[in-house]
Amino acid sequence: MDTNDNGVYDAGEMFNMSEVDSVDNNYYDGKLYTHTMPLSKYGDNTFTYRFKFSAGTADATGDPASDRTVTAINNAPILSWTGEPYYQDSGAYPATGGSNATYTFRVKYKDADNECPPAASDVQVWIDENNDGTYDPGEKHNMTAADGNACSSGRVHTYSTTLASIGDGELLYTFRASDGFAQAATDAEPLSDNIVTVLPLTNTPPQLDWRAVPAGQKGSARALVRQALSSRSWLNIPTRITRALLQAAATSRSGSTRTTTGYMNQARNII
Repeated sequence: MDTNDNGVYDAGEMFNMSEVDSVDNNYYDGKLYTHTMPLSKYGDNTFTYRFKFSAGTADATGDPASDRTVTAINNAPILSWTGEPYYQDSGAYPATGGSNATYTFRVKYKDADNECPPAASDVQVWIDENNDGTYDPGEKHNMTAADGNACSSGRVHTYSTTLASIGDGELLYTFRASDGFAQAATDAEPLSDNIVTVLPLTNTPPQLDWRAVPAGQKGSARALVRQALSSRSWLNIPTRITRALLQAAATSRSGSTRTTTGYMNQARNII
């Protein structure tokens, strides 16, 4: 078996075979031999093999004594969104931010053969930073592993950088990966062109994300608003959002808007 795929049967590539049935000594009707071995992927993953038998006076002939090939199948890696907060359906956070703010790109690499990327350049994020519609060599960035998970179950990779607003500010980005034998499957969303929006301002707008409400806080919107009022943390919230929160809290308490005025008065007193 030419296991190193160099076209030559080296000394270490000749393996003794074992009898399938050691009691069977009738060679006239044929005797079965077997050998089992692991076969690692190498080169083009197509390996040459042949069988060699001898009765002590001459080598056996027949079709099995001729060269044949066997191919080791490779499962290409798959890229997917990580499913983490803010990364359920995209690979960039923030999805919209200010000019020169820091943006973090994350993607999950998974390989059914548990083959991790062999080189740093085998998991990359490509970002069209100059917004010219192409991914230049300097816009292809190596990513680093963010956890130690087995690659067969999925390992997250990450990359952070600052981005400037250029043109309309809508910068394309995509991900690429390889297991050393094949590129990641081409039908995954992370391999498509995605958009991160960089505003011409330096401020990064706040972003909302869904969260499960703890069991002990269900129906306690009024208490949460009171807590925000007492800590003055609500002062950083835009007025229209604050009013909506107060309105919701009052409504959740009484089913009407009668008590909203009381909450607003409390807010004025804190100010």
